[in-house]
Amino acid sequence: HSNERERGSIIANSLILLLFSGLVMTVFVALGAGGIARLFGNDGLALPLRIFSAYSLFTVSTLWAEPFYISTNRHRVVLFVTAASTLGFVISVVPLAALGRPLSLIFFAIVCYSALRFAGLGMMLGRDRKLIGRSPDRSLTGRQLAYSVPVNASEIIGSVSKNVDKVMVSRFLGPSSYAIYANGAMEIPISALLVGSISSVIWPSLSRMHQEKKTGSLLSVWLNTTDKTAFVVMPLFFFFLLYAPDFMVTLFSQKYLASATPFRVYMFILPLRIAQYAVLLLSMGAAKAVLFGAAGDFVVKFGLSLALIRPLGYVGPAVAAVCSTWLQVFYYLYIAKRILGVGFRKILPWGRLARTCIIGAIACGCSSPVRRASLEPLPRLLVGGLVFAAVYLLFFYWFARESMPTILSRRRDS
Repeated sequence: HSNERERGSIIANSLILLLFSGLVMTVFVALGAGGIARLFGNDGLALPLRIFSAYSLFTVSTLWAEPFYISTNRHRVVLFVTAASTLGFVISVVPLAALGRPLSLIFFAIVCYSALRFAGLGMMLGRDRKLIGRSPDRSLTGRQLAYSVPVNASEIIGSVSKNVDKVMVSRFLGPSSYAIYANGAMEIPISALLVGSISSVIWPSLSRMHQEKKTGSLLSVWLNTTDKTAFVVMPLFFFFLLYAPDFMVTLFSQKYLASATPFRVYMFILPLRIAQYAVLLLSMGAAKAVLFGAAGDFVVKFGLSLALIRPLGYVGPAVAAVCSTWLQVFYYLYIAKRILGVGFRKILPWGRLARTCIIGAIACGCSSPVRRASLEPLPRLLVGGLVFAAVYLLFFYWFARESMPTILSRRRDS
């Protein structure tokens, strides 16, 4: 906002709303810990969940940090906060987990980390107190709630939906199947981190371009960002599809080799992670559409998991997760094309994506002999990764040389 006073009031309102939301979530998790534990068939989870409930207060209350520093053009601060937060989380979890400490102690360490992060960000915010309104503006609260309530609701529904398949496996198939499924039913974290970081940077630009009715510029930034992300995400899809057994054994030991099956099924979600479709809709003010998409994802995932778990076992909920996510993305793209007034052919760089997929498939084929080699899982994973990366980059240079400056450029789109 150009009006500094209004901007300060919006920041003040946001801080209060986030603090209140975090408090509500903390109370909800603390009171519902027993029910959640029974849902997973493990009453011993109740105490760790009650301890962990405080994490919601400290985490939700600091969701202002990344948008605030991006909106004030301090991207290095965003990078510092992200890196420090990741490092702090790893330090608080990994040593205790490696030593086999109780879950309650690990959760307590996470809560302590989040409290320190909360205090640190609070001190950083204190240095910018001139940018914050002295008091909330009630006239803006209604508009903020109209936008933020659907967004927050979609986030909550999305968090619940993310674990529906795991709850189904736990309830219907027992602890051993749940352990196999829970280890395999995951997405590669780097894709979410990459897409989330890029989306946070381009979100303000997309919003501004939409307000200024610069549809061409908006699509250019969107397509260029999607192309950049696909350059990294698509080869990960092909590589982990091929090396899923070695990856699971390396992470969890030979005992969880069967986890490669749900992991491979989940990999078919990865090609969708080339973009944050909800960010595109939110930048155009379509918060209700995002909420509807999140609710639809939950309903479809729940229904399909229930229908497929008997005939397919733990593969059924994984298939349900893939199907519901694909349907959600196509719904978001449909809404986006309607708002922008363009066709499906212009909403994604289909030609460049197809070329990236073909090159990824070629690299996968060239690396497959390593997969069949008589090596231990970790060396096979490393050698296969080197062969895959070399072939992928070489073929990309040969057949998509003209795209490489676009993908590798650091220029900022405006």
